Amino acid sequence: MKLKPFKYTAAIIIFIIASVYVITFLAPVSFFQTIPLCPLKFWTGIPCPLCGMSRAFAGISHGEFLEAVRYHPLSPLFYAAGILTVVFLAFDGRGFESARTIIVRHSVKIALFLSALLIAVWVIRYNPFF
Repeated sequence: MKLKPFKYTAAIIIFIIASVYVITFLAPVSFFQTIPLCPLKFWTGIPCPLCGMSRAFAGISHGEFLEAVRYHPLSPLFYAAGILTVVFLAFDGRGFESARTIIVRHSVKIALFLSALLIAVWVIRYNPFF
């Protein structure tokens, strides 16, 4: 059976997102505190807009929701977005509006909104004047 290009891409996206959830579930939160995962922070000392997200995902995966929000305030939103992405891609054409239609129609808007939100939170969190 030959996969269509969208199905192949969807399978890769599902695999990557699922891998993130499995890793953050299997590894304790302390594992992510000992390894410097952010190259920007490692090389410059400046945290990136996603700094704390790995620890926050691990916290959510282990049921530590308040700790997760402390690590990164947007982590519940991104965690839920990942799950919804997997659901829409996995059930494409099976009772939902076509995932392809949703992704094509709204992906740029969603990406811009989430990027702007990340940058706004980053500025607020790491600006010494706030």
